[in-house]
Amino acid sequence: MSFNRFKFLTYCLRFDSKSTRNERRLVDKFAAFREMWDLFTIQCKNNYTPSEYVTVDETLLSFRGRCPFKMYLPAKPDKYGLKIISICDAKTFYFYGGIPYIGKETRNRNDLLIPTQYVLNLVEPIMGTNRNVTTDNWFTSIELAEQLRVKKLKLVGTLRKNKREVPPHMLVVKNLPPMTTRFLHAPEMTLLSFSKTKNKNVLVLSTMHETETINEISKKPEQIEFYNKTKGGVDVFDKLCHQYSSTRKTNRWPLRYFYGLLDAAAVNGYVIFKHNNLNQDKRFIRSKFITTLAFQLLEPQLKVRQECPFLPKDLKGTIEKILKIQPIESAPSGINRHRGRCEFCRKMSVDRKGTSNCTKCHGSLCAQHRLSICSTCDLKYQLLEEESMME
Repeated sequence: MSFNRFKFLTYCLRFDSKSTRNERRLVDKFAAFREMWDLFTIQCKNNYTPSEYVTVDETLLSFRGRCPFKMYLPAKPDKYGLKIISICDAKTFYFYGGIPYIGKETRNRNDLLIPTQYVLNLVEPIMGTNRNVTTDNWFTSIELAEQLRVKKLKLVGTLRKNKREVPPHMLVVKNLPPMTTRFLHAPEMTLLSFSKTKNKNVLVLSTMHETETINEISKKPEQIEFYNKTKGGVDVFDKLCHQYSSTRKTNRWPLRYFYGLLDAAAVNGYVIFKHNNLNQDKRFIRSKFITTLAFQLLEPQLKVRQECPFLPKDLKGTIEKILKIQPIESAPSGINRHRGRCEFCRKMSVDRKGTSNCTKCHGSLCAQHRLSICSTCDLKYQLLEEESMME
């Protein structure tokens, strides 16, 4: 299609019913894209089983348009955009689900913390499987660890130093030598303070590790090495989406979410493809997979367009090339590639040239002696001629 046609279709693209949108928006700010988002996340969960380690973190879709829940996250590459609380496989970086951030939520006094509620909603499909959940310091808390323990899940994550549950002596780092580790054990829970450099430390909470194992080579405790190994599940997924992105400039936030779903679907499809084709040539890189995927999605529509009798010849040839269809050889169309002297004018000693030719003898014809005839009449003429020859 032409670029103007593509822009027109993009401009008309909608994901919900406009007649009921205002009513649904009173209850849900995400109403304009909620149905599409739920359909996609359900399919992500139904078509894949995550490994024993998953990561929960924030994803930011770059967006500069007007949106009531646009965020500014200086730690992210895009800075401004639409935030999604995502859960990904820590080994394969498969996008397993996400919750769009639609603004600040109020919490009742006896309710769980907002980050804890996000994590519990995301890990609901894997509850009771003894998997480990890796989180950063915005999610990690003693409350989350206890809630996940009830759901038969493990937790490893960094902990903020301003948490009330952190003992004061675990924050003291003055005069401590580098690579110092201190452990604090509780029932089915371990808190450690690791000082990699002078006067700086990091707190890590773990319900998965109970021992005080330290690597003799790196001088790092087991909890730190495990966290570094599994913390990048969402970040790597975000990087893969940026590497080959389908995003186009838009001021409509539902369309930006749609572009994000396309990128996530491409990453997830490649992960499933690698799992199902372990003997595949390693040279089959992700860019080639995305190109093949795009053409396979286009194939049904291309077959329909290829049968259109009014399609331009050059566009029809392009479609046949993509579909790898051998073009059907037809009778000469009556058009020459080169100008030639007219056969009738030559007999009258007149020098006229033309680009048309006779469909039988292929002689050149000028505009005066050219005769146009439709395919139906041409077929009737051929049948009559064959009958006369048989007689």
